[in-house]
Amino acid sequence: MIKGETPHFDFISSASTQAIMNISVEFKKPIGNGIITCLNMKQAKARGKKGKEAAKAVISVLSQ
Repeated sequence: MIKGETPHFDFISSASTQAIMNISVEFKKPIGNGIITCLNMKQAKARGKKGKEAAKAVISVLSQ
């Protein structure tokens, strides 16, 4: 997510993170969070493929 002119960024990023955590706790399963929050596209591109990294981390935990 890239921050814009309104507070939607704060609401959506917070709600998304909270929802992922709630689902993980409720179902007792690890869920990776690959959502990146940035101020601009340059920062987003510099963060790389966080979704892929999050998925690999979950697979690693599940395979133990």
